[in-house]
Amino acid sequence: MKKILLLSVLCLFALQIKAQEYVDLGLPSGTKWKDKNESGFYDYDAAVRSFGSKLPTKE
Repeated sequence: MKKILLLSVLCLFALQIKAQEYVDLGLPSGTKWKDKNESGFYDYDAAVRSFGSKLPTKE
């Protein structure tokens, strides 16, 4: 019974996980960026102030 309950909870949790959408910027490192801002993360202007020339341009 505990195994069935655990499996049910895991299945429900898995259904709530959303796929992440990323944008491939074509960087040599292969780094991909999220396609939209999330609360608590940097927007572009704040990232430029914090990280300067280490970021790709808006283009």
